[in-house]
Amino acid sequence: MYLAGVASSLTIIFPRPVRIPVGLPAYAANASKQAGIGQERGSAYMATPRGSYPSPGRMESERRTASGSQKPGPLFSWFVEQEFSPWSAQTHRSPNTHKRYAVSAKSLVGFCGSFPLMDLTPGMVERYKLWRLGPCGPTGVNRDLATLRFILNLAIRLGYIKDNPVTGVKMLAEPQDRMHVLSHNEESTYLQAASRTLHDVGVLILGTGMRPAEVLSLKTEDIHLTERYALVPRGKTRAARRTLPLTENALRVLSRRIRGEWCFPSRRSETGHVVNVRKLHQQACRNAGLKFRLYDLRHTYGSRAVMAGVDLPTLKELMGHESISTTMQYVHPTPEHKLRAVLRLETYNAAERKLAVRPRAAGVYNARTAIGSRKKARSQY
Repeated sequence: MYLAGVASSLTIIFPRPVRIPVGLPAYAANASKQAGIGQERGSAYMATPRGSYPSPGRMESERRTASGSQKPGPLFSWFVEQEFSPWSAQTHRSPNTHKRYAVSAKSLVGFCGSFPLMDLTPGMVERYKLWRLGPCGPTGVNRDLATLRFILNLAIRLGYIKDNPVTGVKMLAEPQDRMHVLSHNEESTYLQAASRTLHDVGVLILGTGMRPAEVLSLKTEDIHLTERYALVPRGKTRAARRTLPLTENALRVLSRRIRGEWCFPSRRSETGHVVNVRKLHQQACRNAGLKFRLYDLRHTYGSRAVMAGVDLPTLKELMGHESISTTMQYVHPTPEHKLRAVLRLETYNAAERKLAVRPRAAGVYNARTAIGSRKKARSQY
């Protein structure tokens, strides 16, 4: 009994090598071995490869591939490398979207890359949430879960699995104070502390609502100064292609930037234009004593537009959103605007109360006058 217990303990501490499904190509086997290295960062339960300890997938014996086969099928790491990654690179319009998925996929492969796709279960997804929560927080975990759902939906369409284990798994609550709407004083302080390039980027985002990547990728041919509009030829979504009227400040900035092919050229960039101003933004925030994200300038644009009376359907088109529900996430009235709204409501209510009282008083007066006139008329006869 004692020796059996020792042997069982050694099996858990020194697990057997990862079992590679039969029939996978050589590069899939290499991918699975590399993914097994990432398991060391996981919990002891999840780090144990399939075969040396009952995996969550074994508890669901009825999970099968779409074809009904009981073969283990491809590993998660192989599917991400050989199927999802090439497909994602070719499908997404924005390279940043593909990079975002790649960041999450790296963590996901490190945790469950040595498991076959059909062995992934909701329980394993829940364990991933706990394992990943420490390094990146709730927002990062939710991005990873969204990526995992996206990956497994592709696996369903390709016939590798029948159901998605992420379905039904709840996202974590994210902090609500991430978005910051700048006041006009903060805007002035920030732009004064910004470099010339960052200043122009900030003015264009605040004046047009464009995404930072859309501003940086503007071409001279997209700017129409006479008609006072800029064309966004492509972007993150299908609705990103749009024409935007130019404010005076935006028109002034673009007038001096249409000199070459790009409005924000860069010799050091492979694309020929500036692709990132994060460091410039961080330096400007330090100099100005502020703390917010560059993307918050876009939130500021959306919030100011609503406070100025712009209706949501129009704002949706201006910001390049596919749905109004997305636009609503960019609307954050300032405390001052809320106070003015309440004062307007108070003024309206006071005026309505006065109007409600006057008709009654006038009605009583008119009735008495009418009765008096009748009595006076009768006395004359």
